Amino acid sequence: METKTKCRVYVKTGGNDLLRIIRFGDDNKRNTVLERDKRTGNWHKHIGYLHAEHGQERHLELSNEDRKNIDRISRLWYDWLNKA
Repeated sequence: METKTKCRVYVKTGGNDLLRIIRFGDDNKRNTVLERDKRTGNWHKHIGYLHAEHGQERHLELSNEDRKNIDRISRLWYDWLNKA
């Protein structure tokens, strides 16, 4: 059951890999989506609900905070996998 906690973060995985990190804001609406590009494997960012998937020019650059969040979530995920 979803808690609807403000500023929550969801992580979508595929097998053992992180695919997408979805962050919600104080208003319980999706703020940003950090996702791994299917072709290159590099991370990029989308804002809000609507975004185009095709074309590198439609992807936003990651901020330092985004990179720190990806590193922290990756570390937690892969540590959990290694313990399981």
